[in-house]
Parts: sequence; C-alpha cells; structure tokens
Amino acid sequence: MVLEILHCIQKQGATFANLPLPFLANYTGIIFNKEGATEPQLWPRGDADITILSATAPKIAAIVVTGYLIDPTGSDANYEYIQLLATKNIDFAATPYSLVTTNNAGANVPTGFPTDGWATAGTRTYKFNLSVGSVIKGQYFYVGANKNI
Repeated sequence: MVLEILHCIQKQGATFANLPLPFLANYTGIIFNKEGATEPQLWPRGDADITILSATAPKIAAIVVTGYLIDPTGSDANYEYIQLLATKNIDFAATPYSLVTTNNAGANVPTGFPTDGWATAGTRTYKFNLSVGSVIKGQYFYVGANKNI
C-alpha cells in the first residue's frame, strides 16, 4: 500500500513527490479503486495528508527476549530457561554478552536494590556469560539451568 501511495504521489507531480518515504506515517487522502488492481490506491491531497510518526527505523537490540519458562511442573531441578532471538549475526567470542536474572523464590526474596550491582550471584541473582559460540540473525537460542543451550 505504501509503495502504491508513493507511486500515486509521483504521478501527480506533488511538491512532496521526491521526498524520502518515512519509516512510519499516517496517511489520509482520497481512495481510488482502480479496475484490475489488487488493492485500492490512496492519493494524499497535500503535505497535510501525511503525518510523519518516525522518519527513521528504531534501533533494535542485538538480542531480544522472546520467551521464558519459570518453575515448570514437577521437580524443581533447574529446568527454567530464557528464549532469546538474535537480530543480527553474533560471534560471542568477539562480542561477549551477559544475561542477568533475579531470584525471588521462597526465602531468598531480595530486598532493596543490590548495592554491589545486579550480577551479585548467590541467592539474589544469576549471571549467564555468553562468551563462546555464535548465533545467526533470526535464530533462537536459550540460556537457563545454569548453562547456555
């Protein structure tokens, strides 16, 4: 639809015809149903019909948390894990990462913020160092149960 909007703008010789297409925008205008077209065309009437919400794409973290399993049914034998997704190729030996989680189970409930930082270990937090191996863009990987998978 956005490419169709751009095509219509350029055909009409609008003053904004050669401006770069924003990353995210709201478009209003006149809708035309062209015979044989697979979708309708939206023709903005002027600059005011295009409200730019973001001119550039947002920066995305190299690693995104996509899921987790906490306290699975059955024995509590360290089967918890965190599912992660790589948004770019990462060689952890060249660019190491760390993942820190907190423990709030039973009597080990942390109180206050950790004065020595979040990766204090022990009964308060767990730190997973990702310093070996690699992952490719779009690939899921997992950490948990005190190991990397």
